[in-house]
Amino acid sequence: MSSDANNSYAHNTGDIADSTTTLVYSRTGGVAIVVYLTALIPFFVMKLHRKHIYRLALYQVLSGLLFGLISFVQFVFIVDNGIVDQVSRVPCVAVAFIHQYAIILKLMCTIWVTFHIFCYVIFYKNMKRLEVMYVVTSLVVPLFLAI
Repeated sequence: MSSDANNSYAHNTGDIADSTTTLVYSRTGGVAIVVYLTALIPFFVMKLHRKHIYRLALYQVLSGLLFGLISFVQFVFIVDNGIVDQVSRVPCVAVAFIHQYAIILKLMCTIWVTFHIFCYVIFYKNMKRLEVMYVVTSLVVPLFLAI
């Protein structure tokens, strides 16, 4: 086999592997959507959203739902033969930005829930007044980090 044939084979198998990975990733996003939507039902049926710590968990579930939605949408951008036209490039970049934003948003929500529980357990202080800061920083910080 010549080196050109090897490069062509590696390029094609790389495309197939990337497509398969994206397809599996998007199916996992679909499963995550179902799981997160199922998790939202008890929040509203048992009116848990009125309690502070459950609202923090609700923010965590909503950020996971956004991540699942974006992961599910990625299957639209599976490209055959590595050809990307100008029309599909803009939505692809937008989905990539929102995907990165969702990852950092989920991380920020996890950090704030962990911080809140740590302060509650160690210092015996309920820090309800910081909820607005939790939400604002969780929504704004990922915008700067995802760019």
